[in-house]
Amino acid sequence: MTSVVDLSPLDAPVDPVRLALEGDIAQVRLLAAADDGRFGVHAFQFPIVLAWVAIGSKHLGIRLDCGDYPTLAPAGSPWDLEMNIPLPVQLWPINGRAEKVFRKDWSPSNRNAPYLACDRIALATHPDWATAIGNRAWNSTKTVFDYLEQMYEALAGASLPAGTRSVS
Repeated sequence: MTSVVDLSPLDAPVDPVRLALEGDIAQVRLLAAADDGRFGVHAFQFPIVLAWVAIGSKHLGIRLDCGDYPTLAPAGSPWDLEMNIPLPVQLWPINGRAEKVFRKDWSPSNRNAPYLACDRIALATHPDWATAIGNRAWNSTKTVFDYLEQMYEALAGASLPAGTRSVS
């Protein structure tokens, strides 16, 4: 019996970062969160994930730069998913803990990053968080699901200002 071996060259080397990210955005628990209406992935073009987080009956767009994932945390920012541009500061979430998550005195000067221990920029500017907030801080065992879940929980009770587009 003769076996057939495919000796054709591969198009490109396999990128382990891309494979990890693709696997994580296809996780059942992330898909279930989207089905439940909590948060989900809107679009993906490696290494960028465009996601959404429910705030009331609307969705806040979040752009996640996932370069060097999962070694480094995603770097997130509020995003207009329809226009594919940064969300203007005046359309950022308000009420609840929103002003503590997207601090107008800190976030704009830090690439619009959320002030959360799961975010790359916040962690870089607060290196003590990795140990001080161990269970919330990003580490290489966390996934996009963990990031979006932390964002969703932190924005519970928030609302989006009038004029903020909501893309589902």
